Amino acid sequence: MVSMLPSLMNTISTMILGTIYSVIANKLTYWENHRTISEYNNALVVKLFAFQFVNNYTSLF
Repeated sequence: MVSMLPSLMNTISTMILGTIYSVIANKLTYWENHRTISEYNNALVVKLFAFQFVNNYTSLF
């Protein structure tokens, strides 16, 4: 059980940080005041992808 603790903590922290950042990314993208919905969505997707990529693959290094 103890040997699984670091993996469990990594999984939980990844999920919590992902949830927190998606709220932050939505607010930041809203404040950018894009002209169209597609510009808004594109900016949001870039932010979410960049963070999720780093958040999910940091544990490999």
